[in-house]
Amino acid sequence: MGARARLQAAVLLAEYAEGRRNFQGIDVSGADLQETVLDGADFGQSDCSGVNLRGASLRGVSFAAATLVGANLHHANLIGADLSGADLSGATTWGTRLGGTRLSGSTLSNVRGWVAVRDQTPPSSVVKFDLVRENAREATKHAGSLFLAQLTVALYGTFTILSAGDGEFLGSKASIKLPVIDVSVRTSVFFAALPVISSVLQIYYLFYHRVASRLWRALDTSMAEGASRTMPELTRYPWIGILLQQPGLAARIARIPFFTFSWMTTPLLLWIAWLKVAPFHSTVALWVRDGAPASTVFGIGFGLALLLFGIWAAHERALEYGVHEVRQLVRAFIAFVLALVAANLTVNFRLSVHQLQLVNAEVSRRPSNDEQDPVGAILPHVQLAGSKARRAYLAFANINGSNFEDANLFGGILSGVVGIDSVFTRSNLHAVKAEGASMSGTSFRDAFMGYSDFSSSDLVCADFTGAKMRKINLRNANLGAAKLVRAMLEEADLRGADLRHADLSASFISAATFEAATYDAETKFPEGIVPAGAQLSKERSPSYLCQ
Repeated sequence: MGARARLQAAVLLAEYAEGRRNFQGIDVSGADLQETVLDGADFGQSDCSGVNLRGASLRGVSFAAATLVGANLHHANLIGADLSGADLSGATTWGTRLGGTRLSGSTLSNVRGWVAVRDQTPPSSVVKFDLVRENAREATKHAGSLFLAQLTVALYGTFTILSAGDGEFLGSKASIKLPVIDVSVRTSVFFAALPVISSVLQIYYLFYHRVASRLWRALDTSMAEGASRTMPELTRYPWIGILLQQPGLAARIARIPFFTFSWMTTPLLLWIAWLKVAPFHSTVALWVRDGAPASTVFGIGFGLALLLFGIWAAHERALEYGVHEVRQLVRAFIAFVLALVAANLTVNFRLSVHQLQLVNAEVSRRPSNDEQDPVGAILPHVQLAGSKARRAYLAFANINGSNFEDANLFGGILSGVVGIDSVFTRSNLHAVKAEGASMSGTSFRDAFMGYSDFSSSDLVCADFTGAKMRKINLRNANLGAAKLVRAMLEEADLRGADLRHADLSASFISAATFEAATYDAETKFPEGIVPAGAQLSKERSPSYLCQ
């Protein structure tokens, strides 16, 4: 065969526009003919290797015995084309329409595209439309079921999370009631299982989504002539139109929620869970017993889910549009960073404005008929500043180092709590029952403690500066080295209290009872006057190491 005549892309298109259709035996290798219209042209025995025909309309075109090695046929329309005897080795055929295309004798080695082809695969087995259509229907059916299941789990989980009260996240009784089915499960179990279930459903859905998408694109040929609007599959599975990227404003609008629910369900669910558990900090550490705080776990999980989503999306784009689209990875990474920053900002904002609602909450578990003692909640270093916890049950809870600043604990039960170095500054502790509490080093500055009961409590080095303590019960309490400067102790009961090294200077002790209370030389009373009934300790005072 003689040398082929070289024809530039611009010349070819100009001659085609003038009516020429016979281009047999020419050389257009490497030409850029993207999205051109060459319907009915004859390129038999031509050299079209490396030609870019992406999105081109090639209906009825003849490439008989032509060389199309490495050609880009991405989304090209080859309906009714003749590729018999053509060499398509290494060609790219993602989304190529092949309806009625003749492929007898063609070479299809290393072809990349929607239809899986192999070296010297007989054309009859390359495009088995009936089989592919059946597989597409099954994949779409599974994808649809998984999509609805994933959406149902996400909506149910979101509703459960948002409807859960703050008290259901704290303490030994941390359990959450599932709506509709009215079953209570441990909060830690719910928050551990929900992301796993959502992730598994989403992974399986994305798998079937991808399979169905590619199979329908392979069958897109039968939809090209307007059949896509009447196909039964589109009636039964309406998202197929979205998978096929159908044109039109309605499809574009529909793709937005579809895309969001398809890809972002698990990240969004993790973000909502993160928002919910963040105010509790380590208090949900029971989620991983004495392990990482749940808020940190969900934050990391949200970031990883976003990152994997970005990598997957970029990978799909790279497969679809070629290696030059790998820059999508950079865009995905930037989007991931921005989304993570935005999510973190929303979490921090919630932390700054959220006040925990623990009214009537049973954070500790009350004793049942067959147990003698209640089960105390484990809440070390919890941030409960500004929380609403009226009549909350916190008996025997471990609240070491916790922050209850400005909290409302009116009428709460704190009997036997261990709250060393905690903060109750300006909190409302009116009528609180905290007998036998161990709260050394705790700050009660400017707190409202009238009518509360702290009898037999360990309050060594506690700071009651400016506290309102009218009719408080401090009987037999250990107030060694405590600061009661300017404290309002009107009608307070301090019988048998240990006041060694305590500072009551400038406090108001009108009608307070100090019978059998002990003090030493370091104790400071208002105006230096020892109250009636107080007794000078004959024992050696201990060494107080107050901070």
